Order: sequence, then C-alpha cells, then structure tokens
Amino acid sequence: MMHERRVNDRLAPLIASGHADPERLKAWRYLRNSHVHPRKANLKRISTADHERLADMIAKTTVLLYHITFVLIRYEGPYADYGTVQWPSKDFPLKAAQPPPGPAAEHQPEGQVQGRVTGHQ
Repeated sequence: MMHERRVNDRLAPLIASGHADPERLKAWRYLRNSHVHPRKANLKRISTADHERLADMIAKTTVLLYHITFVLIRYEGPYADYGTVQWPSKDFPLKAAQPPPGPAAEHQPEGQVQGRVTGHQ
C-alpha cells in the first residue's frame, strides 16, 4: 500500500520558510476534521458564536490557500489578510517561523527547494 505524505508534512517547509502561516494551517485542520469526522454532539443547533467561529476558520483557510497560490506563482508583495480582524495589509512572504532550510537541496523534501514548489507532485 502506498503512503501519501500528509498535508501537514507537505506544508511544513512553507511554514518554516515564512511562506505559510501555522495559524492558518490550524484553521484548515479544524474545518477539515470537524466536517469530515463530525460528532453527533456537534450536529446540535448552531449558535451565533459557532457561526462566527466557522466564518473565522473559513477566512483563515482562504488566506492559507492564498499563501500556497503565492508560492506557486512566485508572488511577493502586499496582500489583504482576510483571516485577521479589519483585514490588514501584510507582506508576503511572511516572517519565517524558523530559519529556512539550508542551501543543500538534497535535504529538501521532493519537489521543494527553499520552501518553493518546483513542480507538481
């Protein structure tokens, strides 16, 4: 049986290099897990607070998708952060969460060079 790398594993180099935000990845995981594996208790009547949290997670996940798109098209510059209150303008790439991987490409996951996507996987 073939084992695919998880989304978290594929995005780790982008987060490390400042090309994706770990908080946005957390939002994606929340949405994905709660809607793919719902619990009966979660199927209750949804409150206004639940709707607000859901809208916030969707906005943060949208920004994660923007970040991934920016990497694919090699965009650098300002963008509106719809995942943050009042949608501030921010610069891309983000400040790196930790120093980017070393210059030796052979230590990068397949398809990645310094946090950039180099081809379809």
